[in-house]
Amino acid sequence: MNNTVTFDRRKRQLLRKEYNKAIKTGATYFYFEGHQILDKYAKYLLEYLDSVIK
Repeated sequence: MNNTVTFDRRKRQLLRKEYNKAIKTGATYFYFEGHQILDKYAKYLLEYLDSVIK
């Protein structure tokens, strides 16, 4: 079983889409590629990805 996710521009956008859906509904977590992601973690992950993926 692979517990990693490799990000590119497309996956970053998909993560952002799922994150925004979770925030709109007030969810504290959501699932992305089979992984449970906390909303607070996703926020910082997206900030990091924005800085390294142009």
